[in-house]
Amino acid sequence: MRTDRLLRRMGVVAAALNACAAWAAPPVDWLLERHRSLAQGRGVPSAVAQSAPVFDGVRGWAGANHRLSGPVLDAGATGIGLRAVRTLADDGDGWRVRLGAALSNVRAGTGLPRLSLEGTEVSRVLGPGRLYMSQERRHWGPAWVGSLVLDGATPPLAALGWRKGDDRAFESRWLSWLGPWSADLFVGGLAAHRQPERPWLVGMRVTVQPARGLELGLSRTMQWGGKGRDESLGSFARALVGRDNYDPGNRALEPGNQLAGYDIRYGVHWPSGWSAAVYGQAIGEDEAGHMPYKFLVTAGAEAGGRWASARHFGLPGATWRVFAEWSDTGMKHAYSAHQPGAYRHHMFAQGYTHHGQVLGHPVGGDAELRSVGAIVDSARASVVMALHRGRALPGAQLHRPGAELRGAALALMVPLGGARVGAAWNRWRHDSQRDDFAQLWMDWAW
Repeated sequence: MRTDRLLRRMGVVAAALNACAAWAAPPVDWLLERHRSLAQGRGVPSAVAQSAPVFDGVRGWAGANHRLSGPVLDAGATGIGLRAVRTLADDGDGWRVRLGAALSNVRAGTGLPRLSLEGTEVSRVLGPGRLYMSQERRHWGPAWVGSLVLDGATPPLAALGWRKGDDRAFESRWLSWLGPWSADLFVGGLAAHRQPERPWLVGMRVTVQPARGLELGLSRTMQWGGKGRDESLGSFARALVGRDNYDPGNRALEPGNQLAGYDIRYGVHWPSGWSAAVYGQAIGEDEAGHMPYKFLVTAGAEAGGRWASARHFGLPGATWRVFAEWSDTGMKHAYSAHQPGAYRHHMFAQGYTHHGQVLGHPVGGDAELRSVGAIVDSARASVVMALHRGRALPGAQLHRPGAELRGAALALMVPLGGARVGAAWNRWRHDSQRDDFAQLWMDWAW
């Protein structure tokens, strides 16, 4: 079967799902799941770190029906809506079938549809991982506020792929030294692109843990094809080997737009329950000599522990975590002369986006953001908070160049009988403009 014909048939599946993808910001329960894993001294398993946690039940929410131009805390959706996920089969050695659906209202003119199939997954064991078809969000990298390459704020993407969802090490004596490892490879369809229509997103990520507390990650994404562009096997092969920088006179042969880079996290966990870590991510917006180039960067540090005096606040056994993070999404700005244009490309007029939202850091291209945050988690209540401050660089994607950026966010979740109730408030300021986002939500498990 010809490559372009096969892709068109795959596109029917992706389009059917993406035609009803809803916008979502980094959900509070995702941050809490990650914190709990670290608090237990287990590190961050790939299933928690790289894809959204699965909640088998119903979630209803009410709040603002628009999106902010920066990182926010929320329930993973906007407006007023209802989402349900039901696992029909989950054979550890065979099939997994999970159905998800959501309906919400969003502000007119945003380009965001109202129906979502987020949480839907059909997968089958293949080798050490699973071959899957799903609609979900991914967060690639160690940062809490934003990933530079594929962020949890991105709308759920309908994709076909293969994922190793556990952290078992290689059995081969030649590769076992790499330690626990994970991988995710997928091809999905991007929505709300007009020039060209219906491009593809190819994603590849591998993580290894060669030493206790040390995790290394390699990530690569590629916008490719689209209506009217070459979608042949040869074009795809050229993109995979990095032959996608052509002279301006030969741009018709250029197969796609790629981002690639590295991340590292090193953490220690003491028997007392205290922990600390440093982390960083560098993603190249271009390539030179078949290596990433023109880097966007993130650096951060975190510490956590158990709140010994929590009983005085009515939170017995609470764990806590604080973090500080700095991100610079200007190409080369962190270490050399700034070159505007991050998350944009001459072949894809809508840029590195899905449903009009940046696939990378929520602050958008060509901005600098410093963030501090804290998490307190107990059986009685969970609190997540964050403060942001930064500036828009020349050529900024989402803000007026030179604008001062400020943000604040607070979210609370508490159990209520057999349910969970959550509330969030976010404020984002750029120059003299102020935008607020508030939300309430409730979960019921099946």
